[in-house]
Amino acid sequence: MNIYIFPGNPPARYYYKKWSQELAPHFPDWSFKVLTYTQDMPINAPLDLKAVEKNLDHQIKPDQTTPLFFISHSLGSYFAFKMSQKVKNNFKGHLCIFPFIGGASLSAQLQLKMLYSIQRNSFIKQGFHNFIHHLSLVIPEIKNITPKEMNAALDLAKNEWELLRTRDLQLPCANPNQFLVFNPQDRWCPKKTIQYLREYMPAVMTDCSHDFIRFQSQRDSMSKIFIQYCSSL
Repeated sequence: MNIYIFPGNPPARYYYKKWSQELAPHFPDWSFKVLTYTQDMPINAPLDLKAVEKNLDHQIKPDQTTPLFFISHSLGSYFAFKMSQKVKNNFKGHLCIFPFIGGASLSAQLQLKMLYSIQRNSFIKQGFHNFIHHLSLVIPEIKNITPKEMNAALDLAKNEWELLRTRDLQLPCANPNQFLVFNPQDRWCPKKTIQYLREYMPAVMTDCSHDFIRFQSQRDSMSKIFIQYCSSL
């Protein structure tokens, strides 16, 4: 079984790679891979959703015979749903964590304003490094984020509003191996999204925060959910 992880926003691969390394010992026969959205794209280029999908195709489509399972977080769920339609024959399931597939939320609006502010004030000369240094005093792991990853986060945030007008996203059919993880207090995910997906996917409620990936204890809690619901695949 090959497990593909679709990062959320921002797509700071460090956190997701760390989580995949924590999961791997529980499933020694499975392969875990964290996907990249903007590989070989210019740092400051506007994010093209079709280009992202093409990049994901190159990473996933060569896997034509091995069973595939997706783990997606936040905006990564949008791309996971898109890709699941392309690998139907060997697609075995999906753990969908705090999905964002379009729809405005207060937190998303605030995040967008914050990212624009960072872009205006920090991405010049030493500005980025100064910003990361100060932020790393609060979140030590943030020092591993590169300018390219932070710019990718900006591009994804800008494109969240484009997803509102997306009409070609096919949401999942009923599948016992697709699970929705949600927190009723999560202000990042529109409630309508959660209500809609619960009609198609068994739901697991958690008290983890939307940015669970940054915290060891919350990653451990999410790992337990994955092990409980996916070990029988």
